[in-house]
Amino acid sequence: MRKGFHGYRWTPITGAQLIGRSWFWAVIWFGWLASSAMAAPSFTATLDQDTVTLGETVNLSLTFNEVKVNGVPNLPPVDGLNINYLSQSSEVKVINGQFNQSFTFSYLVTPTRAGDFTIPALQFNLGRQILSSQPVKLKVVKNGSPAAPGAAPQPPKVAFLKLAVPKKEVYVGEVMPVDIQLYFQNIRDPQMPQLVTEGFLVGTNVVQAQSQTRQGNLVYNILNFKRSVMAVKAGELNLGPAECNLTVIVPLQGRRRGDPFDMLGDPFSDPFDMFRSRGEARPVKLASDPVAIKVLPLPTENVPAGFSGAVGSYTMQATMSPTNVAVGDPITIKVQITGQGALDTLSLPPINFGPDFKIYPATSKTQPTDQLGIEGSKNFEFVVIPQKADLTNLPAIQISYFDPAKKSYQTLVKEPVAITVRPSQAVVLPPASQASDGDPNKNQPQVDLVNIKSHPGRLGLIQPPLILQPRFLVIQGVPLVLWLLVYLRFKKLELWSRNPRLRRQRQTEKIVQAGRRDLRSQAQANDAEAFYATVFRLLQEQLGERLDLPASGITESVIQEHLIPRGGMGEAIGQLEELFQRCNQARYAASQMGGDLQAELARVDAVLRAVKNMTFSAPKK
Repeated sequence: MRKGFHGYRWTPITGAQLIGRSWFWAVIWFGWLASSAMAAPSFTATLDQDTVTLGETVNLSLTFNEVKVNGVPNLPPVDGLNINYLSQSSEVKVINGQFNQSFTFSYLVTPTRAGDFTIPALQFNLGRQILSSQPVKLKVVKNGSPAAPGAAPQPPKVAFLKLAVPKKEVYVGEVMPVDIQLYFQNIRDPQMPQLVTEGFLVGTNVVQAQSQTRQGNLVYNILNFKRSVMAVKAGELNLGPAECNLTVIVPLQGRRRGDPFDMLGDPFSDPFDMFRSRGEARPVKLASDPVAIKVLPLPTENVPAGFSGAVGSYTMQATMSPTNVAVGDPITIKVQITGQGALDTLSLPPINFGPDFKIYPATSKTQPTDQLGIEGSKNFEFVVIPQKADLTNLPAIQISYFDPAKKSYQTLVKEPVAITVRPSQAVVLPPASQASDGDPNKNQPQVDLVNIKSHPGRLGLIQPPLILQPRFLVIQGVPLVLWLLVYLRFKKLELWSRNPRLRRQRQTEKIVQAGRRDLRSQAQANDAEAFYATVFRLLQEQLGERLDLPASGITESVIQEHLIPRGGMGEAIGQLEELFQRCNQARYAASQMGGDLQAELARVDAVLRAVKNMTFSAPKK
């Protein structure tokens, strides 16, 4: 049915259109059946520990695969255990082209007495299918009681370093990437980790994007620092440790007795104290465990004659042009070596084409394709000049290297290239005595005087000296003005570098302005899920800047921990708390969200302005 100028009219469907539509729906139906058969919904319940000491906590995870749960699942009460909801996370995996999505709900389990406990099997009704989990058991022992074998202690350190290497056996001259991982919770001013090495050359340092992980009951942020290292001597060597200076935030008062700074080294301290009390900044130097590396020397047997020390995996391309020249004309040879290895130290071996060619030194240029400079290409260019005619080819070019993967020497060969060399055709000038023969003007007298001008030509006024001309003075003042502008710009950048708080405030203003534009477009499209996700991100950025906290760690708990004790927002605190609740509702039950987003946009702007303009009073004791 199509809509014409005067209303609707029916149009017939051809057989080709009907067959095309049938094929389309058949493909959709078979794809739905395949995805349903390959990704069956499931539900599991797990504990990160099965044996703990009384006073410790354990994490319970409910994982739903290919099932979207609206709201937080309610758990039955268990005598002797306090079970409190912590957080929700989601994960998407692609395995052999198949998407698998899972949702995990985390709960904090706190035992109130010692004994053996069982969290019963849980069931969830999905309408046509009931998902069930297996019961999980937990053993709680008193302080001083022997724990079951294999019970792992919790890792409640505020920050620590890990050093990861792809392999622990390399050859001299081989380059490999290493990963320095900084795990942290609440820190400030982390410096670039330094790698203590002996027998290794350390290359470029690259900082990757921040991520998060959970270890036991703790959630850590991770910063990855990648570096390239190259072994320069053989033997059993230690790579590392990696060291990093930073400032950690430790609590001044907590429920546990003793120095709260001990939580960096005490594996049984309470990590949640740091979030329940005021904190103090203390400098800390972290160090990772060193990694033992076995460095093998290069083989001394079957070493090619042209080997110059290159180690890695390479390919070679070479071009020569022009190939039709005269004696003395230059021929440009370009050699490109592509692969993985120490590209900066890669060099051409000595090339000798014999006395028939004159060779000039080569120039080189490195073009890495990765941030560490391990992979890429290196281009060499040099010129050869034939010294005699009747030469028929350029000799072959050979480059040898050692391949650690094959554990043998390899040789790249560019076969001889045919060329044509002609004799040089120089132009011979006649002698000066013969040049004048036959010249009809040879015996004519030369005129050495010219007539006096009969007319004076164009007359002009005499200009004053340049030093007295205003235009000249203005031109001379332009460099001074430019220098002054550059100086003021430099001073402004220097001021920003000394004031990270001001720099973060300006950056947050730009993020909030861009986010407000996104909110307006999302409100017009009535996209509630994207709208409240943007609102939550803007609240994180604005509150993080005002409270001088990492934006990724801002949650609804900052209202009770920071804003209410300081009296930062006054009456707007209720609006902020309500906005956080709507963001959480949109995250877990987006289908149930409703209302006018245009009206909500005005409330969001009011809360953001209140957060930006809030002032803090002295904290209440």
